Amino acid sequence: MSGERTLLVDGHALAFRAYYALPELNAPDGTPTNAVLGFLNMLLKVINDEKPDRVVIFFDAKGETFRHKAYEEYKEGRPPAPEEFKAQIPILKELMKHFGYPVVEIEGVEADDAIASCVRSLKDKGEILVLTADKDMLQLVRANAKVLRPIKGVSTFKIYDEKTFEEEFGFPLHLFQITWLLLETRRTISQASLG
Repeated sequence: MSGERTLLVDGHALAFRAYYALPELNAPDGTPTNAVLGFLNMLLKVINDEKPDRVVIFFDAKGETFRHKAYEEYKEGRPPAPEEFKAQIPILKELMKHFGYPVVEIEGVEADDAIASCVRSLKDKGEILVLTADKDMLQLVRANAKVLRPIKGVSTFKIYDEKTFEEEFGFPLHLFQITWLLLETRRTISQASLG
């Protein structure tokens, strides 16, 4: 088990990236497919290049999360996802199941929070690769965990470890992690005082 490579995929963030990275594409029946195509291109490239032993796909469950319950205004200013994007998520989930990859959706929990829990629980169980388009997920970089992010379209990726993070951003990863923790703590305190 200690030598295994596990790929944890932030399905929702990756699909969102794919939706905006590719032009509008539709199946003959009119079903939008650009997010599906881009997602598959990214996923299969990473699997081919990185050769993980296990792949797990995470999606946001429908409905509110624990953050919405703690802070009523969570994501309040964010526009809703386009209907053409939403229509492709069930297709992606079904495809992943046909590929034999577990699809994880936890009611009340966003995909990135579930992935963070997995990274923590797998810390002594081999190498972890997190595939996401979400820059916040860089906080998950550890000695045994790297984050892969698309940096150009759906075909070019950057692999972040502690060294590449510091090279790109000019400060050590632990400062980012501490800053993120402080911001999350402040938001939680703010939410509690509102409740």
